[in-house]
Amino acid sequence: MKQQFNLTIDYQQIAVFESTLKNPFNDWTPAHINQGFSWRPLSVSFSTLEEGNIEVEVKIANKVVLCKKTIRAIQVPFITKSGKLAIASIADSKKISVPINTYLLIFETGYNQKKNWCRFTFIPSLKPQPAILLQDEELTISNSLLMEAKEA
Repeated sequence: MKQQFNLTIDYQQIAVFESTLKNPFNDWTPAHINQGFSWRPLSVSFSTLEEGNIEVEVKIANKVVLCKKTIRAIQVPFITKSGKLAIASIADSKKISVPINTYLLIFETGYNQKKNWCRFTFIPSLKPQPAILLQDEELTISNSLLMEAKEA
């Protein structure tokens, strides 16, 4: 499975969540901003490099393989109970489907000919762990990642 589409990004954030959530977006604390994501079960928001139009790619894979043009890469656990997800900003969204499973969700972002892009890779995993795989200058990571957030 591989899907590609464009979204309009507001507030430099893009989210992946179960499409049935009533309040799908997460609140951001300073710690979330520093680490580049805000996570809670069934919903995760990532900070993008800029606002505006972004090219989005979604795929399922068996292992982590980062794109050579990736500037920032973050992995988080993601469990889907319905398989019906949305990838969204405040202003725009796209519905996708993935098999019901527990995943390691990889978020990558970078530039391709000055256009901002991001890629979400879902990797089936029994015990997915969060990590910053590639850090750019906007992220300031402390000793541990904050793995709880409130609804926005």
